[in-house]
Amino acid sequence: MTFLIHFKALLLYLIFSECVFGVPLDFDQQKRIKWGLLKPKTSIPFQDCGSEFDIVELNISSCTELPCQMPRGTPVNVSTMFNDFGKSPNLLKHRVRWDIQSVKTDARVTPDPCFEKNECFYEEIEGTVSLATVFVNSNLPLFIGTMDWEVMDDSDERVMCYKVPIVITP
Repeated sequence: MTFLIHFKALLLYLIFSECVFGVPLDFDQQKRIKWGLLKPKTSIPFQDCGSEFDIVELNISSCTELPCQMPRGTPVNVSTMFNDFGKSPNLLKHRVRWDIQSVKTDARVTPDPCFEKNECFYEEIEGTVSLATVFVNSNLPLFIGTMDWEVMDDSDERVMCYKVPIVITP
């Protein structure tokens, strides 16, 4: 009899965990990712250069390994998930530079500035997500360097800063 009570309690706990905390009942993560029930953690490694916000995850559309391949003449989508510790900025301004052996060249980013209501940054359970597109100028030389990305808030305070090793490719 006590076995049945313990079994029912365990079953209720598992169901409660799935409903409230999102703890999966099945542990087949690949199946859950395939059906869009679970996002894979795909953050690329980056160097934080003095962020006020906590950068939780960074994804770059053309990047599967370091250094990131950046084809000339193409737009590259960048998604940054961060924790703003309740600061909730109304806009984000981007400053992106290509760093070639300490020579910095400005990159064009859109949208800039990014206002909260125009879908370029929004809240998710894990944090706030910022979406932007950086354009890899077709006049850039082929090089190995870094992409230096700074984000300022509505008070012009730098809230995020990161560097990613890149290769500009043809």
